[in-house]
Amino acid sequence: MNKTDIYQKRRIALAKKIRANTGGGVAVIATAPELSRNRDSEFPYRHDSDFFYLSGFEEPGATLVIKVDQNDRLEKHVHDECQHTLLAKL
Repeated sequence: MNKTDIYQKRRIALAKKIRANTGGGVAVIATAPELSRNRDSEFPYRHDSDFFYLSGFEEPGATLVIKVDQNDRLEKHVHDECQHTLLAKL
């Protein structure tokens, strides 16, 4: 089993819990943005633990969207861009 399988299993487990408890819905999990100390210095970036647990992705400002309905979808949105990546169909 590779690392991407672990993250996908975690996302599927969350989607199953959402379906079991509510019949469907949307989970939106965002990671932390980069923060500046002052004009020319930034704090070292650390990703959000919950976001990383589900995605394995360390890019600042990203958002993971899990949509649970009859067409289950898992999407990763990076920064404030309109573009997104369909990671997998659950």
